[in-house]
Amino acid sequence: MERMPTIGMRMVKTFVAVCLCMYLNALLWKDGLPFYSAIAAVLCMQPDVPNSIKVALNRTWGTLIGGLSGMAILLLERGLLPTGGGPFAYLIEAFCVIPLIYITLLFKKPAAAYITCVVFFSVTISHSGDASPFLFAVNRMLDTLLGIFVSLGVNALHPLRKRRRDLLVIASLEGVLLNNQNELDNATRFKLNDLRRKGAAIAFSTKRTPAETAPLLSGTGPALPVLVLNGAALYDLEKETYLCTAPILPTATAHVRELLIQYGLNGFYAYVIEDDLYIYHAALDGPAEQEYHEALRRYPRQHSLLAELPAGREALHIAAFAPIAEADRLAAALAALADARFLRICRCNPDAGSQSAVRFDIYSAKTVFARAIADLKATSGAQTVALIGASNDVLMQAEPADEKYALPAGEAYSNLQEMQVLSASSPRAVIRAIDRLFHYRRPGRAVAPAAPATSADSERS
Repeated sequence: MERMPTIGMRMVKTFVAVCLCMYLNALLWKDGLPFYSAIAAVLCMQPDVPNSIKVALNRTWGTLIGGLSGMAILLLERGLLPTGGGPFAYLIEAFCVIPLIYITLLFKKPAAAYITCVVFFSVTISHSGDASPFLFAVNRMLDTLLGIFVSLGVNALHPLRKRRRDLLVIASLEGVLLNNQNELDNATRFKLNDLRRKGAAIAFSTKRTPAETAPLLSGTGPALPVLVLNGAALYDLEKETYLCTAPILPTATAHVRELLIQYGLNGFYAYVIEDDLYIYHAALDGPAEQEYHEALRRYPRQHSLLAELPAGREALHIAAFAPIAEADRLAAALAALADARFLRICRCNPDAGSQSAVRFDIYSAKTVFARAIADLKATSGAQTVALIGASNDVLMQAEPADEKYALPAGEAYSNLQEMQVLSASSPRAVIRAIDRLFHYRRPGRAVAPAAPATSADSERS
């Protein structure tokens, strides 16, 4: 059952702004109409102050242009058409839409075109027969401006809550912040942006490449470097540079390549050259490899090359696709390699009933977590580090973290006793936990740790 929406602060602030507009309108001038102030207050009350200012400026421009233009047209009509004008006056007023919209374009305020026309017609059509339409136009502009400024003032007010400026939160994307469509929904994106704008230091960890990660995180506020490729690299999205990497040893890369050739598989070997990611593969066999190749080519600064990995190179990541019937044998063979202790092998099984191949992602056993956390702490000025991930997430292995928060899951990680388990696993629950951590509150009700996982479980991340 879908959860019922809650009454948020935007609703409460809108109520307060409308109430203030009505009372102030009655106190300040007897000819005021609180209707116009209330409408302006409702329209200008946006989810955050920057958006409210943007809407308020557009509405102010529109009110002034529309109101002044309406008075000018009324003056023109009364001078040229003393009997009221009738149909000819309607033709003039309708034609004015063209220059009014054009004026908003000249001022580079196209979003103000709508309210400009609304105010203009409220003056020229609705009240053209009033005894003093000019006074009406002035009063309506004052009513609207009152609503705009009251709404801005109310929206700028925030509860006095302490903020942990010394806290760095690192959250996983997969299985934590991403929804079922593997994307950040608008509510999550907005809240992340809001928290970062207030000073929260939030970084992310993902299995994706930098090029795949960048569009996911657009619109989430000032960006800290991101842990990409399952902890194999730290990447600065703004400067588009790799800050540090943990490549697989050349000998281990060669042994994995030999094993894949024995099984008749084509490996995809990712290698960094001057901050671009090059993925080498000898051939494309089967729909899974073809689909992966096309996905890699979709992004900038990421190149999928139909060629062998040059000898002696250190691969940052190796991907391989094995038939379902051969997956267990390949997993055992990889674990039996002489260099297995230097490797981190993650297995991704296809969905139940699917005929797709099993994907193996291979990284160096050494991650960049320790150095990345140190760099992120230095960049953000944080003293305390909190990790939020799935219970079997590789992120949760990071030793330098001070606090660890795991999502409830069927599988448990071997060191789950060191973690606090959140009470829910939706992106909304994770954002709420980050908000509570930032504001010196408990992130959520903890549950008892589950039983430790087997080594086989910990490989299936």
